[in-house]
Amino acid sequence: MLLVFMSAHWIGCLYFGVARLQPEGALTWMDSIYTYFPSFKPDSPFDGAPTLETYIFCLFKGMDGLVSLGFVPTVPTNTMEMLLGTTVQFMSIFVTAIILGTLFQYLLAKKDPLKEAYNKRMENLERFMTERRLPNVTRKRLKNYFQFQYHKARGHSSLSGGLNLPPALYVKVANARYRPTLVKCCVSGQGRICGALFGCSDQFLDSMVTKLRAVFLVPGDQFMRASDMVLELCFVIRGHAEVMDGETVKSVIRSDVDQPSIVGEVSFFLGVQQQYAVRAPTSSDIELLVLSKEASVVLFRDYPEQQEIIHSNLLRQFNIDEKGNDLETDVQGDEEDADRIKMRQTIKDTVKRRNEQAFNALVRAGVSGDFEEVRRMLRKGVDVNQANYDGRTVLHMAAVEGNYRVVELLLNEGADKNAHDRWGNTALQDSINHHQGPVTVLLANWGATLNNDNIAERLCNASAAGDIDALKLMVQNGANVNACDYDLRTALHVGAASSQGKCVEYLIQRHADCNAVDRWGSTPLQDAINAGDSPLAEYIITQDGKMNPAFTTACIVNAGGDGNVWMLKLLIRCGTSPDTSDYDYRTPLHLAASQARLLAVSYLLGVR
Repeated sequence: MLLVFMSAHWIGCLYFGVARLQPEGALTWMDSIYTYFPSFKPDSPFDGAPTLETYIFCLFKGMDGLVSLGFVPTVPTNTMEMLLGTTVQFMSIFVTAIILGTLFQYLLAKKDPLKEAYNKRMENLERFMTERRLPNVTRKRLKNYFQFQYHKARGHSSLSGGLNLPPALYVKVANARYRPTLVKCCVSGQGRICGALFGCSDQFLDSMVTKLRAVFLVPGDQFMRASDMVLELCFVIRGHAEVMDGETVKSVIRSDVDQPSIVGEVSFFLGVQQQYAVRAPTSSDIELLVLSKEASVVLFRDYPEQQEIIHSNLLRQFNIDEKGNDLETDVQGDEEDADRIKMRQTIKDTVKRRNEQAFNALVRAGVSGDFEEVRRMLRKGVDVNQANYDGRTVLHMAAVEGNYRVVELLLNEGADKNAHDRWGNTALQDSINHHQGPVTVLLANWGATLNNDNIAERLCNASAAGDIDALKLMVQNGANVNACDYDLRTALHVGAASSQGKCVEYLIQRHADCNAVDRWGSTPLQDAINAGDSPLAEYIITQDGKMNPAFTTACIVNAGGDGNVWMLKLLIRCGTSPDTSDYDYRTPLHLAASQARLLAVSYLLGVR
């Protein structure tokens, strides 16, 4: 506004001066003024007009010259006025350009993101402190901290420099600035010498540097407390940090040496409490690179195998394997450091507990058929062959539930297809016992086998229950149909004794021995006869089944005494003579007659 007013003022003064400099009687732009201001006479411009009125008119003429809208219909009447008008028009364009340029710069220019973020943060901080009614001392410390961070950030340019860089270029800039700090953590070695990031891929490190942010700490500021869980992984990139054991400086982490300057990695990655407090030195401020827990979750979601590499490196520093057990080689001097021994035991307990939790989560996913969760857990490094207290692996449990895709995934991930639980069952046996046909076929195609140590018991149980499907699956997958249990009884014995005709028929078709003798001397035919199953006994006879001759005498004599005509017929058909006698020389006819078994007597007389 001041620029416009001053421009109009001086332009009006120049027009007034030019008019006054003209000779008496010469035409000027003022000659037509009387049309609008009657107090001004053409023959005597401005004579008798009040000074204020004259100034206002000249100011109006100056403003008219700036806007060039012709509010006052006057035109140059001589060369001097024409030159002045041209100058004023140029000046008008120049002033307009300045005003419009300033306006567009204000409206369109990119705002300072750092300043805006700082203002927003301070507003949120003020609201936070007010809502919680924090004391003035705490308020002052919080404000000082954020002001310090802002001023430090202003003095150190950000990675992008306020530019919206393409991702590929941003990675290059981040690598140029932060990669050397990470490289120091990639050293190889044994025990404590092994770097936390040793063996990590370049792609992982490229992604990691883009998620780091710079943080500045005032002298003496403590950024990690003992016995706390570390939620931010830190790297010292300027100055040094002090590791505190109480009030004593236990060690110093420096940024200007080749050794790793990482802080809090054991607590951050392994999930144990931070052993020591860490602070900035009291003599100077420091700069840190910080990886937040949220950023690490995103990072390891894309690179889950890298998390296992880091875990393995950290465990190796304490001579612990991935299962929480001691490694064969120990680091010299560990026994002399009581704090390190304590931390080592804490890590071992934590690793074992976490492995158990991860295995339980894998089991739940495998049993429920959650394919994606199983794959995620395996990518996190859970042992696919880990077993519970019963020796059962996830493959056993998934096979029981018939989760085909999960079983296939486990096999592809290296699951032991022939692992035995404490009852000797394999995954194939479990799938058969629970009638999971497609899973059984899948396991068989992968070369899974049955445990032949207890196959007879499995066959007998299936035959006794009439489970023809399980029986078929076991036989088709290599089970010996003539395998016998501790009583020398085969599945055919048990099937005949249980009147399971379909099972008996299938077993005989698979070449089961129809005349196998158990430890009591019984054959399958005798078991069928004892069960009173005449059709089954008849079928076994047609398949060349026989009775043990040592039992035929007692059987036929007892049948005569009981009047059991169908058994008499069956025994005689098996080749037993109707004149067979016992130790008293009594035949079936003797006993049938003594017991008045008319039908039996009639039949025995007829067969004579």
